[in-house]
Amino acid sequence: MPRNQSLRNAYDLAALEAYAVAQFFCLASLSARAVRYVTENQVRHASRLALFLVPVATAAAVRLAAPVFAKRGATGGARLRHWVRLGRPVLALWPLPALLFRGIFSANELFLMLLTAAVVLALEWSLRDENRTLPFSWIARRTSSCLTSPRVPAAVMSVLVIGAVTFACYGSIQVHRKMLTSIFDFGLFENLFWNTLQGRHGIAVERQYFAEHAEFLLYVLLPVYWVFPRSETLLVLQSVLIIGAAVPLFLLARHWLRSGWQAVALVAVYLAYPSVHGSVFYDFHFLALSVFFVLWAAWFYARRQLVPFWLFVVLAATCREDVALGIAAVGVGLVLIGRGRRLGFSMALFGGAWFALVKFVWMERFGSQVFVDYYADLIPHTEHGFRAVIQSVLGNPIYTLSRTLTEDKLLLALHLLTPLAFLPVRHRRLAILLLPGMLVVGLATNRSAITQFQFHYSMHFVPYLFIGSIVALAVRHSSERWPTIAAMLVGSLIGAVQYSGFFGDTFRTSFHDVSFDWQDADANRLRNMQALTQMIPPGASVAAGEHEGTHVSRRAHMRSVKDGIGAMDYVIYSTRSLRWGGDDAIRTALEAGEYGVLATRGDLTLLKRGAPTTKNTAAVRRLKDRK
Repeated sequence: MPRNQSLRNAYDLAALEAYAVAQFFCLASLSARAVRYVTENQVRHASRLALFLVPVATAAAVRLAAPVFAKRGATGGARLRHWVRLGRPVLALWPLPALLFRGIFSANELFLMLLTAAVVLALEWSLRDENRTLPFSWIARRTSSCLTSPRVPAAVMSVLVIGAVTFACYGSIQVHRKMLTSIFDFGLFENLFWNTLQGRHGIAVERQYFAEHAEFLLYVLLPVYWVFPRSETLLVLQSVLIIGAAVPLFLLARHWLRSGWQAVALVAVYLAYPSVHGSVFYDFHFLALSVFFVLWAAWFYARRQLVPFWLFVVLAATCREDVALGIAAVGVGLVLIGRGRRLGFSMALFGGAWFALVKFVWMERFGSQVFVDYYADLIPHTEHGFRAVIQSVLGNPIYTLSRTLTEDKLLLALHLLTPLAFLPVRHRRLAILLLPGMLVVGLATNRSAITQFQFHYSMHFVPYLFIGSIVALAVRHSSERWPTIAAMLVGSLIGAVQYSGFFGDTFRTSFHDVSFDWQDADANRLRNMQALTQMIPPGASVAAGEHEGTHVSRRAHMRSVKDGIGAMDYVIYSTRSLRWGGDDAIRTALEAGEYGVLATRGDLTLLKRGAPTTKNTAAVRRLKDRK
């Protein structure tokens, strides 16, 4: 490029960077008002005029001054180009003051994620420099010359993980004490643990749960629950295993990247990952625990320690039957790329056989497969079961794509990939790592929980995406990784502010918003619940509302009022739980006189079969008033 043209480009870029810097400080000066300004274009007239003039005037002034600066001495032009090159990151970071306000663009989540993705990718580009004159080259040199002891980054990782585990345990228990956990699925799983201890295997909320999922990890964790038979035990186990997956992630990243500090950065990205927070604070699910075992298996694979590798592969498969599909997919990938073909073939054979035998032989012994509803559009009206889904996928791929490529899948992809700077999809050979999630989540046609990142289903993607990110970084020179890692950290910061439990009073998990604050209303509701549960004998059967079931689930016979009352001895519900269903069954039982109101505390009501019906009329009136 001619020298004059190069200088003119530098002048224009300097003006653009000046405009970006001015925009950054203008947005920062608005503080919380920036949310309304960028979402509604509303601000006071004087401020609006300033917000227009300051960036434009700054850019114009810099554009006029740049040629003067370039003509100062023989090296003026070179220095200008140097400073312009160093200033490129501001072109990516100028929207940051607005993006760090929780709830911005809550009504347009797709735009928020597209903007965040643009910031992440633009920041990575702006931090690269062919001559390695950017600050990150200096950081790369410094991290290799100071704090060289591997114990320092390991210690930092330990502090981060211990702090995150403590936060996760506290937060999940607090959500439970606030009566925001649900009978589907937390109450179901504790009832499953309790019944298994009593010898009633596979029975949960009066259904054959093994017909829905095969989660044999139940028997691995059962001794812990036997020692501590409490709801909190399951929440602590989940917090320790999901957050604890950061330990093998750190070991794997340090091994492949040869850098403890880059491994710490990936741990920070994982701990801020919105899908991790959604899984930790949404009840209890075996599937979410698979991230722990998959990442440990990856670590032992990297170390060529086959005995513990296969142990953790098997443990991962016990988390849920469809986790085996991920194992098979990774095995096929190893065969295709020619890395450990014998091991890859063994993994593919094991995963495929496990899934086929468990899904189509063992589970079908217990009843119909409920969760095929997620793939309803892929099942013809004349057929049923998961076999019909497979036939549609392989036999009618055009129709399958027309039902599965939807806007909600794009949004899920942005949530999963943006904090990782899209690394797992930027390398062709890593595409196989997307298959575990694509086979389970990607084929879903029901726009429900399965395609939302706040639910545990996203854990079909998470461990493989992080493994792919490490591999994508490992093929680069150490100093060339820092721009990408910095962009990942910024993307994670934005995601954590908007969606994690670290910031703000409330955040989204599962179907509703939750918070960790403890108010008088929470204390009163918990006291009322405890008072009513003390009236229920330990051996009595209970039908419970959505949020009450998790507090009465340690009994042999328990069901959700959504499924009807049946012949349960007691019924306990709150008006707020009935928004999920069950009010018709309760009203019918009250009006028929089958149950009588035993006690009412706040919005909680306890019914007993055969009790006096003198208070039934008032209870029915409360049900009608609720609507």
